[in-house]
Amino acid sequence: AGGGLFAGRYRLVEQLGQNGGTWRAEDVHRPGTAVVVKQYPQGSPYSREWGDRLVEFRHENVARVIDHGVDDASGRRVAYLVTEFVDGGSLQSLLTRYRYSLRTSQLHVVVPPLADAVNALHYRRLPLQSLRPSHIIVTPRGPVLTADFALSEYSFRKLRSNLSGLASLVSQMSPNPSSMPHLSQPEDAELQTGTTKERIAAAVQELYSSDPDVQGRGAERLINLSDPSAHTRSYSVLGPLRVTQHGRLLAVDVPEEQALLCMLLLQRGRTVPYAELAEGIRGPSAPVDREDDLHAAARRLDEALGPGTLIADDDGYSLPLPSGPDSVDLFHCQRLAADAQDAYFAGDFTRSRQLVRSALELWRGTPLLDVPGPAALATRVNIAELRQSLLRTWGDLEGRDGDTTAEDAAELADLLQEFPHAEDEVLAPHEELPSAQLDDLGVSRELPDDQPTPPGTTLTFEYLNRPTGSETRQALGREIIHLLIAGGIGPDHFELRPRAHGWDAAVAPEVQVLHVLTAMLHQLPGSLEQLPHLALGVTLTHEPDPTVSAPAFPAELRHVFDRPGSRAVVIVSNDLHDRLSRSGRAVDARFEPVPQSDDWYCEVTAPAEAQPATAATASPSLGSLGSLSTLLAGRTAVILGFDGPVVPLFPASRARAAVLSLTGHLTEARDVDDALEGRPPLAGALDRYEGGVHPMDLLRAHQDHASAGELRTRLRQLEQQSLKDARPTRRLPELLSTLAEQDMAVAVAGDCDSAVMAELLTRRGLAAKVPGGAHGRRAGSPLLPDPDCLHRALQALETEPGQCVMVGSSAAELLAARRIGMPFIGYRRDENSHRRLQADGCELTVDRLASLIDAVHGT
Repeated sequence: AGGGLFAGRYRLVEQLGQNGGTWRAEDVHRPGTAVVVKQYPQGSPYSREWGDRLVEFRHENVARVIDHGVDDASGRRVAYLVTEFVDGGSLQSLLTRYRYSLRTSQLHVVVPPLADAVNALHYRRLPLQSLRPSHIIVTPRGPVLTADFALSEYSFRKLRSNLSGLASLVSQMSPNPSSMPHLSQPEDAELQTGTTKERIAAAVQELYSSDPDVQGRGAERLINLSDPSAHTRSYSVLGPLRVTQHGRLLAVDVPEEQALLCMLLLQRGRTVPYAELAEGIRGPSAPVDREDDLHAAARRLDEALGPGTLIADDDGYSLPLPSGPDSVDLFHCQRLAADAQDAYFAGDFTRSRQLVRSALELWRGTPLLDVPGPAALATRVNIAELRQSLLRTWGDLEGRDGDTTAEDAAELADLLQEFPHAEDEVLAPHEELPSAQLDDLGVSRELPDDQPTPPGTTLTFEYLNRPTGSETRQALGREIIHLLIAGGIGPDHFELRPRAHGWDAAVAPEVQVLHVLTAMLHQLPGSLEQLPHLALGVTLTHEPDPTVSAPAFPAELRHVFDRPGSRAVVIVSNDLHDRLSRSGRAVDARFEPVPQSDDWYCEVTAPAEAQPATAATASPSLGSLGSLSTLLAGRTAVILGFDGPVVPLFPASRARAAVLSLTGHLTEARDVDDALEGRPPLAGALDRYEGGVHPMDLLRAHQDHASAGELRTRLRQLEQQSLKDARPTRRLPELLSTLAEQDMAVAVAGDCDSAVMAELLTRRGLAAKVPGGAHGRRAGSPLLPDPDCLHRALQALETEPGQCVMVGSSAAELLAARRIGMPFIGYRRDENSHRRLQADGCELTVDRLASLIDAVHGT
């Protein structure tokens, strides 16, 4: 009954729906928190492991499961789930309002994220009991599925009903898709062809299919339903790094790729030299020979964002922003901050406060959380300073107009509470750094009272060509304000003073001089773009005596402005140039000595218009398309290694955890005498692997150990656990289809348990595309590099080693193929596997299946 305390924790407040088992409730452990309690009929199957899987599942368009269990306080065993309460109107109400025919624009907003949510549940093997419009809440963040989960173990029939339920739901939203003519679409049909109605009709038809591959294609059509023009990609750095495309998160999870993406984004589409990228990711001491790793990271990032997104030329990489700078939340925030400053100086305090509030609302947490490298470190400093500036501006606006209320003050207090380091947050991310490094990073530190205040910094901006009137100075002044604020220097930290042919910007002493310099160098190209045909001299002085003015612009440098286009020459002292070089800060500028002077200068130009360029391509160390095609030509079959080319079963983090689990088992099972004498269980067997141990290496090293049988059993359990979350390697289905089109039969082989390999292929609907079957570890069989599993695969394919090629990711696979004379292509599963392949003489390597697809097409 309403008002009762269920499961000792939830006060049931209001019944939801008509079935009597779903309630809005209050969590008494978290007063004021509303939740939804779903009670299942007595006797419903329930397991704690199943409930834990539901709690672990995350999707922004699915209400989060936060608790589960069985309540027997009433004498009846009642299984239950508790989810977050999502406020808003239901999709059922929306359908009723529009008479079950949503507008096309509404379909583009509702259907793709909903299809993505159901598809994610499908791939995580989490079946729903039902999927109705009343289960969908329409919110500003998009549709949210308040999932009516089936509280039982995986059932293929129930799982298929997820996608057929999606078909039924979309049919109710769509403008009469059932009346559309039968649309026969080939498997590789373009998902964006036809009208919205036609695409929905084709998708619904496929979702009702009994073929998992066809169902998956139907879900993909709906996920990609939106107009191509709406497929804008957005980037967020004001929190953990996040990339979204038409509402879907893109997987950019590898730290090195995140650091690379950060550096490219901050350059606003400009090319970043390879050496600068390597230094910004790994620091100034990065080995020169690691450039191949940079190319590999760039290719993986390009594939994650969409092939062709990154542009490579002879000098470096760039990341165009076709939707403009506002597609990056930092740049959007900087624009709002600059506009707020303009409104402030114009006396429009209400608008200024609105803009500041909008800018502050963009924050999602710690900027660039866990993104490595000195470039990300310096960016976090700049972002923190920008936020401090916004908070100070908000404080200055209090009481400036009659609209300020107690709610505004409370909102500022909430923002300060959300980021408790607001007054010292520039230092917070860098407390682990030595004080000497803090200076060169531009991080402020509190000075003792008896220490003299450091000198301020003055930027002198002087136009050196003939001015075109008062508009020139005004335009330059506006750009200087935007430049400084966008660089994270708050309006209360600088003062703009007019001078002949330009402006002086006096920056407060607490802003470190290196931050002033690097912020100006990063933002100046964009400012020059707004000031056509301007020749600008910029001199930075850092003097204790504020009466010391900048020296006259050197006559020896005026020839620089003879070239067309807007450009600036920036001059710094020898001491400041040395400090910049020592700091390791990445700046897109090359300094040279000023003739007949100790000073240094660099030339800055407006960004060039985009020129046609080639997408990021393979680095020379990897297999070229021609060499791959030559090797594949004339082959009748391909054997794919399981871990890597088929599925990333044990990525680096999971491999470490699996090895620890297995070594713990070995420690418990080792001989008593060994334990008493302190002999380690591994006994040097893995010395050659240099810390990059894979669980299969451990099994190979101990295949003659007394506990080898138990070790195999434990490893099989770990493989099955990994299988729960493992998804096939990107573009694997396309590769299998391409090989079939070329009459090249496929088998899968490796040291993974045969049953686990076969289970993955069956679950993912890939078994029919692998006619040669799966050949892995089985009782009594030897492990790689013994070629036993390859012989079994060849027998199933009815072919000879010379007519086949293997694609594998381990040195053991390479050695096995070599023993029987089978050509081998290395697959770069991770850095450790790549190094081992190279050490054992692998001549041809790829790091994505797309390269193989292109090569097969080229045979």
